[in-house]
Amino acid sequence: MPCHNEECYLEAAVAGVVDGLRTRGGAFEVILVENGSNDSTLSLANRLSGCYPEVRSESLPYPDYGAALKAGFERAQGDIVANFDVDLVDLGFLDKALAAMADSSVAAVVGSKRAQVGVSLPECSPLPCATVSAFRFRTPTGSRR
Repeated sequence: MPCHNEECYLEAAVAGVVDGLRTRGGAFEVILVENGSNDSTLSLANRLSGCYPEVRSESLPYPDYGAALKAGFERAQGDIVANFDVDLVDLGFLDKALAAMADSSVAAVVGSKRAQVGVSLPECSPLPCATVSAFRFRTPTGSRR
C-alpha cells in the first residue's frame, strides 16, 4: 500500500483492511510503503506496524508512487499480491480478484477505479467503484509467478 502524505486516511484504511482480512480468515500481510511524505505519514505507518502484527512499514526517501508500488511487490511474501491505494480500499474487489485467481489459467487480475460503472469487462461484472478484469496466459513452466 503506497502512502504519500496520507496522514488523514492511513489509519482508517489499514484498520479496515486488517479487520476485513481477519474476518475472511487465512494468512495475509499489509505492507505500507511511505514515500517522501512531508506530514506524519511515516510515523503513523511505523505506529500501525507496531499495532498490527500483519502490518509492515517501509520507507523511501523521495515521493515516487511507482517505486513505492515496486518496493511493496518485492517485499511481499505471499503467492498472491494485491495493491490498494490508501484512499480506495475495496475488499469486495479483492474477493472477486481472489475468485478469479482460483482458476489456474489466470495469472493476473487488474482493477480500475476510473472504469465506468456499468461497463462489463470479459467474464466479470462491474463493482460500484472498480472494475475487475482477469488475464489468462500460460508461462513456459506453468508457474503463476
